[in-house]
Amino acid sequence: MEHKACSSREAPFIVSAHSNGVRQKWKDTKFYVEMEWHDLRNHPRWWLLLSGNRLLIAGVTLLVLFVGFWGGVTSGLVPLRDQTATLYLLFALTSGNITLITIVVSLNQLILTRHLESPSDIDDEMNSMRSYREKVRETIHQPVTPVRPAEFFLLLFRSLQQDLRSLEDHEWTLDDEHVEREFDETFSDLHDHIVGIVELLEESDAGLIFALFTTLSADYERYIETIWRLQYEHGEQLPEATGDTIERTRNMIEHIGIARRIFKTTYIQSELTSLSRRLLYIGLPALLGTIGFMLLFTAPTRASIAPAVLAVAIPFIVTIGLAPIVVLASSILRLATLTGQDTAMYSFVSSFEG
Repeated sequence: MEHKACSSREAPFIVSAHSNGVRQKWKDTKFYVEMEWHDLRNHPRWWLLLSGNRLLIAGVTLLVLFVGFWGGVTSGLVPLRDQTATLYLLFALTSGNITLITIVVSLNQLILTRHLESPSDIDDEMNSMRSYREKVRETIHQPVTPVRPAEFFLLLFRSLQQDLRSLEDHEWTLDDEHVEREFDETFSDLHDHIVGIVELLEESDAGLIFALFTTLSADYERYIETIWRLQYEHGEQLPEATGDTIERTRNMIEHIGIARRIFKTTYIQSELTSLSRRLLYIGLPALLGTIGFMLLFTAPTRASIAPAVLAVAIPFIVTIGLAPIVVLASSILRLATLTGQDTAMYSFVSSFEG
């Protein structure tokens, strides 16, 4: 079969597309680092639980553990004279890493069961998504909606932002000044929330993750309840145009709540896949390293190893043995925070707290 070489006209286009892709990737990476640094400085707890890079958090934790173990050994608080105690520790790390590898297998089974669906289930899911996108098109009066998640999310929030601006332009008053002030504060708070998310989504495609994290802390059900109350108690006082805009605003908030849950579910599945891969890549070398050092530690040649070498080698191998557990713990922090946020069931406005 004969293959044609790319023409002189095609070559510049290919090079340009590649360079644009590299620039976009660099832009996304730079944006991601800037957002991580911003959250670390201004919201350290939020960075630790959710937005921070899991491998970075695990690496810092392991470094602290190594320094602590090494300091304990060099200071004499953890003497190395008792070989049995050290062997017990190495054996415990070996058993723990074997258990973690078993967890990897279980995670892969969970991921497979999520993707092994019957044709009818796939058809139902596609119909549900098609119906949801159709409702969005009807609400925003746009014939086509984007298929890329970041662009779709941006479209929803821009449309909601336009509706809120329209409400600000409308001149309408209520008989109860206290109620009117309450609704003004509600719409103002929602507008500030939307502005921050739109800025994230417009800056970079990587902003979708941080925009999703931001939406998890928003109580959209409470906004919907406030708008319902406004329509029910004071709907007759509102001009027709204002009433239509408020109705569209409520529908847009509902669409955003659904999109938030869809993207959150997809992100959790992606995190589980990444976690299983990381545990496999880190767990197997840690397991082999711990076993190898345990065999070396019990060998007759151990007596020839200088105590200064053991004072560094043992804390190092213990830290390596703890690496899979630390990586798992850092990921569990994010997954638990993700599932703990946005637990309210529509149309209840608050989640259960233990």
